[in-house]
Amino acid sequence: MKKTAKLWRFLCIGLVSAAVLTPLALANEEIDSSWYGEGGASSVYALKSRDVNNDNSYPYTPSPEQWRDRNIYQLFTDRFATDGNNLVKGYKPRWDCEYTGDGLNRNYPFNRNYHHGGNWNGLRMQIPYLQGMGVTAVWISGVQQNDQGVNDQRWTPYHQYHVDNFFRCDPCMGTFQDLKNLIDALHAAGIAVILDVAPNHMCDKNGWGTIEEDKGFHWDESGQHWWYNDNKHCAPFNDLARFHVNGTINNWDQSPENLMGQFKGTDDLDQDDSLTSDYLYRAFKNLIDATDCDGFRVDA
Repeated sequence: MKKTAKLWRFLCIGLVSAAVLTPLALANEEIDSSWYGEGGASSVYALKSRDVNNDNSYPYTPSPEQWRDRNIYQLFTDRFATDGNNLVKGYKPRWDCEYTGDGLNRNYPFNRNYHHGGNWNGLRMQIPYLQGMGVTAVWISGVQQNDQGVNDQRWTPYHQYHVDNFFRCDPCMGTFQDLKNLIDALHAAGIAVILDVAPNHMCDKNGWGTIEEDKGFHWDESGQHWWYNDNKHCAPFNDLARFHVNGTINNWDQSPENLMGQFKGTDDLDQDDSLTSDYLYRAFKNLIDATDCDGFRVDA
């Protein structure tokens, strides 16, 4: 069941293996135009609700009532298929696995750390292949805009777990229209769509002390700062108050380090903060409204 006046459903697979029912406010959450990043709501990458009349009148595709008999196929969009148009080269050339302009080693096996150019149009073209395997649901990479952490250039966010803007789709994969075309085509083929999401953290743009000091675990938040003042997270997460600053987990068997620390190369979101929680709620309700997806696989 999806998009009624009473509830909407998250399908959570993996680290959170349960369906979660959450109260739904009528129509859309209020989204400040600046949250969509450059170009605002008019950008071709803005993840805008399909319910343009703001009255719950859009005919969303019903999600499966029962997932037990669904054949779920997981894929990394970057590694699955391309339509022949390498969007990475035009957006972030240095992220491309064939880039040679910075002296870094991208030969095998190091090329696995960079983007390979798969995109949403390429995936859409392979729907007959998925049907031929008997696939009735796909779990695809996250669709929100990612960025690279500022302190290590040896890998890029091809995996889509390092979000920089929760309200904008990732230009490496296509435009918002490309994404809608993909999801609509999958639904038309009888294939449900699960999106990977990572609400726990964002890419690495702030920390504590020096870069080396932030690689350890600590409790002192007095030294929290942006690594570069001209490279902050997109609004509304461009405020240091939205983040924990306990440093990085090094010992996964040691508490509270394994509970309160951050994953290497990420900024840990403080979900105990009411504003942070509110912004995340809006972001992920908006993601459902915008994409018409059928569920989330919640990472981290």
